[in-house]
Amino acid sequence: MNKDPLQLDLSQSAFSVAIIPDTHIHDRLTQSLHESQIRWIVQNQKHYAIKQVIHLGDIVHDPQDRSQWIMAQEAASLLQHQGLTIAYTAGNHNLSDWHEGVPFHAFKDDSRRDNEPYLFFVQEIARLNNESLTYFSENGWNSYHFVTYHEQSILILMLDYAAGNATFAWAKKVLQANRCLPTIIATHVLIAHEEPSTPSYFEYPEARRIWDELIEPFDQVFLAIGGHYFGQGRLIQKNKTGKDVLCLVTNYQHWNRYGEGMMNLMVIDNIKHKLQWRSFSPFLLNQESPENSANAPILKNPLNHFDYPLFLK
Repeated sequence: MNKDPLQLDLSQSAFSVAIIPDTHIHDRLTQSLHESQIRWIVQNQKHYAIKQVIHLGDIVHDPQDRSQWIMAQEAASLLQHQGLTIAYTAGNHNLSDWHEGVPFHAFKDDSRRDNEPYLFFVQEIARLNNESLTYFSENGWNSYHFVTYHEQSILILMLDYAAGNATFAWAKKVLQANRCLPTIIATHVLIAHEEPSTPSYFEYPEARRIWDELIEPFDQVFLAIGGHYFGQGRLIQKNKTGKDVLCLVTNYQHWNRYGEGMMNLMVIDNIKHKLQWRSFSPFLLNQESPENSANAPILKNPLNHFDYPLFLK
């Protein structure tokens, strides 16, 4: 009987990537939720073979509030001390010029200010991670990261949600240079999701362009993940070679008490040929009486708890 609380099938060949969706709302009101996510990752790093952490954007709520960036940097430092790196992508709430009522994609990444707080933040994170800045696009809003465990390596491409032409050209070069590496693309705005009974879809042309130019033509891309939209959704589409690509959206901040720090863990196992996706709240798992919450500590519905066939190169 599997006693693992997340009901994961863990083998020696499997490794994990922790996914942190939008944190800007609950971090503005209570840092304890994000702290619980980071503590859980650190405490479970060895058990789940966690090799990378991904943040899906909207890191802070007010980009001009330096204290919010400092708290985010402190969280990243805790991971770095354990030998873990965290990769970020910007959300619309991380742009100084964006505000409610302005279209999400109004400010392309190649036309923003050079002194955006986000740029200084990710440069400092790269320093903490001991990563070369050559892994970043020239404008600093995009990056790529290699993850290796045993004999399996993957590439993670962190792409700005409002990427300009120069970023698409850069990303294509990265993908062309790494055609042999299975690839995950993470961005802030990808697919939209309305109700559990309705299919997910690409709402914005900018998101559709990511599919058209960076996912469909490159058959090493097996997964794309986004946040931003409230809810969870899944879309499976075939690339130009006929292979399925899994696209996901995950964001819990509209739930009771800002989702209570819900996050995701993705286990990749190319020996057993499956991807396992789990959704849970470290904050609630640490509570003596989680039944007092409207949210379950571990989510079991099909959009939050599933296994997916995986055949990597």
